[in-house]
Amino acid sequence: MSSHRIRRPRSAAIAAVLLAVVASVTAAAPVGAVSAAGLTHPCSVENLTRGGVRGSLAGAVAHAASGDRLQVKGTCVGNTTIGKDLTIVGRRTSATGKPTLDGNYDGSVLRIKQGVKVKIVGLMIAHGNANNAAWPKNAGGGIWSAGTLTLRRVSLVENAAMDSGGALRLEGPTTLISTTVNYNTLLGGGDGCGIATSARLTIRGGSVSYNVAAASTGCYGAGIMAWTGANVALRGNVQVRGNDAGTGDGAGIAVHNGARLALYDTSTVAENTTTGSGGGIHGDCDAILSIAGAQGDHVHDNT
Repeated sequence: MSSHRIRRPRSAAIAAVLLAVVASVTAAAPVGAVSAAGLTHPCSVENLTRGGVRGSLAGAVAHAASGDRLQVKGTCVGNTTIGKDLTIVGRRTSATGKPTLDGNYDGSVLRIKQGVKVKIVGLMIAHGNANNAAWPKNAGGGIWSAGTLTLRRVSLVENAAMDSGGALRLEGPTTLISTTVNYNTLLGGGDGCGIATSARLTIRGGSVSYNVAAASTGCYGAGIMAWTGANVALRGNVQVRGNDAGTGDGAGIAVHNGARLALYDTSTVAENTTTGSGGGIHGDCDAILSIAGAQGDHVHDNT
């Protein structure tokens, strides 16, 4: 576990609220992903580099070589650990529907090991739940990554974690391009209802919106939490909007322990809510913030 993280007490009540929280988020933003019991579009993963089709992403990854390109159709249910360089692309057809990786509410959907490069294009990643009591399996409901990660046109929705990164926990350099991180939940009181990072993070377009804290302790950085070593840049028209930190600080973005944040172009932090400090952006005394142009053009209407 990273030494800079603040530990907070756990409560037995957290487990009891899990299903209620997931149900409420699903009701607010229904998605096409379904759990294993109700699949309408079964999983098919083709290795476009060397051929072969598997019925699960985990199976396709296990049989792939470093550098291969995998194509996902349908809904692939389960958890996958990636320890080799791969590109994973989704293909939507009228017969197979939206290509989806569904965690079935049990564990991170993807775990990416240190030292590998992974690119993911055109997929939905949903229903991950990093529900283990111990670090790091209580972090990164959608993706936990220590590698070099690029997400392009990816949608991370309805994921949850107990401690850090409801959708994404990032410990390696990451680029998000036209990607949405919306409607994710932090269950246990910690950091990053949507994204938690201690590395370089560049976001180009897309949104980090409507991520929430479920526990009474709230979360630090309901949209994005940047810790020691993080260097976060928002470029283009990134929307960090409608996130709710509960009692935590930094409903839109929290920047702590010497982390850096820069807002460029038309990126906006707006309409985020907390009963703590910093409805828009909360930075501690060591934070390094840079906003291009007038602050009011980028950060406004937060409470």
